Amino acid sequence: MLSRFLGRRPGRRVPCRDHRGWTARIHIRRVADAVEVEFPHGGTARLTALQVGRFRAALRDAVLEDPPRAESASTEESEFRLDHHREDRPRCAG
Repeated sequence: MLSRFLGRRPGRRVPCRDHRGWTARIHIRRVADAVEVEFPHGGTARLTALQVGRFRAALRDAVLEDPPRAESASTEESEFRLDHHREDRPRCAG
């Protein structure tokens, strides 16, 4: 509760790096009947419980799959649409 008065928002922060390689944080918090994910440069995604499960599975699959080779790398669009441009999405380091 004291953290709210000191300007810290409730929720969790996940350290990562943005598309420029700068240190950043993704902020995750519970809102009403959803989870809100706020990205470092202002983009926000609101996910239902079902979407959170699918997002978690997609993250797990991305971590476990073989990294793409340079000559066959492609930019596939996922079913998760964020309200900012693809090139502005943060790329998080694990």
